Amino acid sequence: MKKPLKDIEKKVNDLLSADLTAEDKAWDIIFEFYHHVLTRMEEQNITQADLARKLGKSRSAISQLLNKTPNISVIRMVEIADAVGLEFSLISVKKRKKDQISRSSHVDEYP
Repeated sequence: MKKPLKDIEKKVNDLLSADLTAEDKAWDIIFEFYHHVLTRMEEQNITQADLARKLGKSRSAISQLLNKTPNISVIRMVEIADAVGLEFSLISVKKRKKDQISRSSHVDEYP
């Protein structure tokens, strides 16, 4: 039996408006960070081998870091950002509806 479209829409809206856990927010930051890093690497033709050399790591360690779901430290995020010419910082944003706290990570190119 098919559910009415309004029921499905309500479930989707409920899911999207649910409060994010600290873990959800952390993963959002990590995924956004990797998006910026990988985009920058592509734009600047920086290979994983290049990044490995800049970080003093093996190419396989960098490959694993970029291709697996990592639990990365802030220190490692800053090191990677520096190595590809990005500056990584977190900024505070005002509260939204229902007292949800929005997070934002900010990655800029160096001037």
